[in-house]
Amino acid sequence: MTEGRLGMVVCPMLEDEAIYNLKNDHEDKRIYLVKGAYNTTIIPKLKQHNVPYTMIDEHTVLNGDYDHDGYTVIIWTMFMGLHEDIDMLRMEVMNQIVKIHSAVDTILLYYGRCGRGLDTICDWAYEMVPTPVCIFRNKDGTICDDCICIPVGGTERYLKLLRKYPGRFYFTPAMASNFEGFLMSMELFNGLDVKNDDIMKIILDLAGYTTVMRVQTGNGDQEHFDENIKRFTDKYNLECTRLEDGWATNDLADLNYDNAKSTMTRWLNEGKKERVIPNAE
Repeated sequence: MTEGRLGMVVCPMLEDEAIYNLKNDHEDKRIYLVKGAYNTTIIPKLKQHNVPYTMIDEHTVLNGDYDHDGYTVIIWTMFMGLHEDIDMLRMEVMNQIVKIHSAVDTILLYYGRCGRGLDTICDWAYEMVPTPVCIFRNKDGTICDDCICIPVGGTERYLKLLRKYPGRFYFTPAMASNFEGFLMSMELFNGLDVKNDDIMKIILDLAGYTTVMRVQTGNGDQEHFDENIKRFTDKYNLECTRLEDGWATNDLADLNYDNAKSTMTRWLNEGKKERVIPNAE
C-alpha cells in the first residue's frame, strides 16, 4: 500500500492524463486540488469522471496543515501560456519545484520536453532540491516530446503518425477543450494574438493547415469533445477527420504514474532519490 505525498504539477494539455491516473488508481488516497487561476478546465473534468477531490489553498499545503496520512495527491495546475516562451516555461517550472518540494515527497511533472525547454529539468532538480522530481518519459527512458507524443504512446509512434498523416492538427479532448491555449503553445503562433481570427486564418492558410485529426483517447471532456472540435473547425474553415483506432493509448500515463509512486516509496523507505527506471516491457 502506497504512503506519502505525491505532488502533481500539471500542464492543461496533460490534465486528462492526470485525471485518468487518479481515476484508475484504486488505492485509497486523498486528492487535493490547490486553488488557483488555472483550474478552469480541470474542475469540470474531475466531476465528469467522478474523481473525488478537496479544494485547498496553497498556504495550507505548504504549511502542512491538512490531513496527509496514508497516500495523498496534491495537484497544481499551471498556466498554459507559459509555452509561448520556453525560457519562461523552464523558469516557472523551476520556481514551482522550489516552492513546493518541502510539502511533498515526490513531484511528477505532467510535461514533456516542450520545445526542449524542460530537457534538463530533472538533472537540475536532482542537484537543487532534496525531493525526487519525475517527468513524462518514453519506455526507453528518454523524455517525451510533447502533449501529442504522450497519448499516442511515445516519440517513435508519434514520428510514425506524423509521417503517415503530415500537416494536420492532432486534437485530443484536452486540446479541443482548450484550443486557444493549444495554439499559443505552438511555435508557429508565438507572439501572435490567437484571438484575432483574421490573422490566424491567414497564418493557417500560409502554413498549409487544412485538417484537424480527431484523436480519441477516451479521457477528458468526452461530453463536449466533438462540439469543441466543431467550434475550432468552423472558426477557421478546417476539415475534420478521425484517427483510426489503435493509435491512442494510456500506456505512458500508466507507466509514468506508477514509476512516480515507486520512486516516492523508495525515497521514503530507502532514501534513494534517483527515479525508478521505467520498465520498457
